[in-house]
Amino acid sequence: MAASPGRGQWRIDQPHRKPPNPHLFDLPKVPEIRLLSMKLDDVDLDFRDYSRELARYPGLNRYVIAYANYLVNSREHRIVNSAHASAILGLRGLRRALQPLLEPDSSRSRAG
Repeated sequence: MAASPGRGQWRIDQPHRKPPNPHLFDLPKVPEIRLLSMKLDDVDLDFRDYSRELARYPGLNRYVIAYANYLVNSREHRIVNSAHASAILGLRGLRRALQPLLEPDSSRSRAG
């Protein structure tokens, strides 16, 4: 039997990663997330102001950054703050990141 190559030695693509699990983050209550989601509908939205608002909720902020890093999936490009994550995700990406957190799920524990 031939020896198998080392772990990942012959792999040309990056291993498939899973999106961040909201259970792992200390998220605010649904009304606070809903308010942030509604702010995305403002036609005069400034991403700098929005990222400052997002940074008020450390757990949600870390979740959005992890979500942006999951989508970018690059070793050379790392997103480290909410302003960068907001710019990378844009309106559609931020809505997509927040939407699962707005759906009622009794199995998910939430602090706040």
